[in-house]
Amino acid sequence: MVYRVEELQEGCDYTFKIRAQNSVGWSGWSEESVFRTKAVKPSRVDSRTFEITACESRRIAFSWTSPPNNGDEIIRFEVVGSCNVRAAKWARLTQLMLSTTVDLNRLDGFPLPCELELGESIGMQDLAAFKCEESFFSSVAAPKCSFDVMELLPGQDYIFCVRAVNNMGRSDFSDFLGPITTLSEKPAPVAPVRLVE
Repeated sequence: MVYRVEELQEGCDYTFKIRAQNSVGWSGWSEESVFRTKAVKPSRVDSRTFEITACESRRIAFSWTSPPNNGDEIIRFEVVGSCNVRAAKWARLTQLMLSTTVDLNRLDGFPLPCELELGESIGMQDLAAFKCEESFFSSVAAPKCSFDVMELLPGQDYIFCVRAVNNMGRSDFSDFLGPITTLSEKPAPVAPVRLVE
C-alpha cells in the first residue's frame, strides 16, 4: 500500500503512524516512523524585496530579504553589479561557470585542473571577489542581507543581482535591481586662464 503526502517542507522531519480498518474494526496504531525530507538549494532572491539604503556620488548600498532556505541554512549571498547591462550579464555567467564547472579553461585559457570532462563539477571552489572597470562580484556572509559598494563613478547607472548559496547549491540569480544612478559631483576647479602669445 502506498500513500502520497504532498506539499511538505524541505529539510524537515515528519512523523507518521498508521492503522488499518476492516469489517471488524480498527487496528492499534503502528509505532512512529520518522522521515526527513531532502534539503535543496535556496529559493531565488525576490528582487521586489530590494531596498536602496544609500545612493551617493561614489557609493550605493542596498538590502534584500533572505529567501526560503529550503531545508539547509543559507551560507552566503553572491552579488554581481555593473554599469553596463551586457557586462553584468557576462559577469553573472562567468561567475556561474567559474564556480561550478571546469569551463574556466575556455574563459581564460588556464588548463583543466585534472582529468575532468568539460562541464563536469570540480567541487567546492568559490570566487570570493572580483572587480574590473565595469563589473564586480562580491560574496556576502549570511545572515547579512545587505551590500555596500564604494569607488563608483559619479553620475553613472549601475545594476545589481543577487543569489543565495547553501550546502545544497546556488539559487538562480535575482532579476536585476536598477539602474540606480549615482549622484553627480561638481567639476574639479579649473586652472587659471593664461594668455599665450
